[in-house]
Amino acid sequence: MRALVASMLLTLALAATASAAPYASTLSVGKTGGGVLRFPQAVAYDDSGVADPGTGAPAGPYVYVADQYSFLVQKFTRSGTFVREWGGFGTGNGRFGNASGDTVGGIGGLAVDGAGRVYVLDSYNDRIQQFTADGTFQRAWGTRPNPPAITLAYVAALANPAFLVEIDAVAVVPQ
Repeated sequence: MRALVASMLLTLALAATASAAPYASTLSVGKTGGGVLRFPQAVAYDDSGVADPGTGAPAGPYVYVADQYSFLVQKFTRSGTFVREWGGFGTGNGRFGNASGDTVGGIGGLAVDGAGRVYVLDSYNDRIQQFTADGTFQRAWGTRPNPPAITLAYVAALANPAFLVEIDAVAVVPQ
């Protein structure tokens, strides 16, 4: 019994001296985007050297993170500074996932090519969408109900074509 009491007192003493974490999560409850990640699912590193075109945007390299609960792609510097975001749920161009929002998931993978273009695997809508470095939609491919074999490996191959020799299927990327 004495050991238990001593252990509890030691735990309380240590807890009293511990400092609080610098992150205040209570300010972020219910918030989406703006650097808040609610369920990050995919990540891509951009060392292409293509600068973000935004006024006053920090220099790269950049890290793109797909967030499943907000259906957003968020862009950060590699040191963690938030740069921009785009997306939202829906089936239109530049949107990801189910338009009714009753399904978590929409972004299954991300890749960045040498020209700084961002490829997003929109799993729910069975397509790949291509964006510029500032999140401007450029094109999409893949169809329902018979989508091409879209996999994370395929998306990775868009950024690094040499990767195609490592997978069983060869995919044709529309020009």
